[in-house]
Amino acid sequence: MHPKALVHHQAGLAYQQKGNLQAAAEEYARALELDARLELTRSYLATTLYQLGDYSGAIAQYQQLLGAEPDNIKHLYNLGVSCSAAGQWQDAVALLLRCLKADTNFLPALTSLSWLYQQQGNVEGAITMLGQIVRLDPEDTNARYQLATLLRTAARLDEAVMQLGELLAYDPLHFAGRLLLATLFGSQTLWDAAWEQLVKIWTVEREFVGSRELGEQICQAAIRQSAMAQDARSEVVWLERLCELRGRDADLVRQLADLCRSIDRTAQAIALYRELIELQPHDPEAILALAACLRRSGKRSEAQTVLLTLLKTHPQHARALLALAELRLETGNHDQALELLGRAAISDPALLEAQLLFADIRMRQGQEAEAYRLLSGLLSQYPASGEVRQAGGALCRHAALACQGATEQTTWSGSLLLWWERYLEFLPDDVKVLALLG
Repeated sequence: MHPKALVHHQAGLAYQQKGNLQAAAEEYARALELDARLELTRSYLATTLYQLGDYSGAIAQYQQLLGAEPDNIKHLYNLGVSCSAAGQWQDAVALLLRCLKADTNFLPALTSLSWLYQQQGNVEGAITMLGQIVRLDPEDTNARYQLATLLRTAARLDEAVMQLGELLAYDPLHFAGRLLLATLFGSQTLWDAAWEQLVKIWTVEREFVGSRELGEQICQAAIRQSAMAQDARSEVVWLERLCELRGRDADLVRQLADLCRSIDRTAQAIALYRELIELQPHDPEAILALAACLRRSGKRSEAQTVLLTLLKTHPQHARALLALAELRLETGNHDQALELLGRAAISDPALLEAQLLFADIRMRQGQEAEAYRLLSGLLSQYPASGEVRQAGGALCRHAALACQGATEQTTWSGSLLLWWERYLEFLPDDVKVLALLG
């Protein structure tokens, strides 16, 4: 080695250790001007130029090194990485593949090639490289996560799930991997499996980025599927989970309460309607629903209190008046029930339920003719109403059987015949009654 070349080489090392890369590169270049055979110096110069972002300069130096040692895998790799940094991707791929030809298990080349293939949109090529990496280093969770992501892109979902399972076996706290696994399960409509993965994340990190959003998406999809399948109990489960995520959301609480009410989970519905009323204190619909549930569970006194509270703020609320009238009727207080129904009818003349209840009370009071007059009028107004037809049929059957009980069974009175004829006004297709009348 030329004595002055050694001086410049040592100066380059000193500058490099101090972080002065530009000065180090200049010293290495001076050393090579004096002695071009200094391969170690050239290697240091190439590395320094790469660090400075002078990729073309680094490429030139690595090419000279490779000219002296064509099969040196380190020089091949460094030249490939420099070409990659310079945007010469095809040259970079060719050089890195030469590395793998020399050593199929050379991890740095596998890693660089997987990145290059991804940049080029060569998903299958990247999958091949990453698959080799995880075989060589099973605990490389980053490579395994990238592999699972690309397998998902390639629609190879079962393989992606398998890789994520391996990843989580090595690192149970790899939340990004667990979130991706939940996403994959969700895409396969495996809602419970997806939810299980999210719960494992939330057990440690409740606010992990993207987990709550995915949780909401899974809940909403599962709710839709349950509703389409008419699986109300499953729908309740997923609504409860969605409520946990969103907190006190009035719309969700209402939806869940209504669903619980529809499947006779009355106690749960009562609790939910009370919560809804706390959120929306002046919501008449929630108060009416609460009263209905209380009444269904036998808590008539509480139901009455709830309805009276509503009527203090909404004295002409027709449906509240109707509900209170029904409670009064259950306790045998027909007069108060009629007075409340009268108020309801004034408030909402089109409230069919109130008019039907009017007729029912008249029937209970033994005024079948008056009840028939009311129901016949309703049938004229609402000929397609199943409720009117059923109520009318029930009234006429009741009256006919009462007439039949008051006479000998073999005798057909005019009243008995009249009531069965009226019955057919409401239910003309009842073949048994048609046969009875001959």
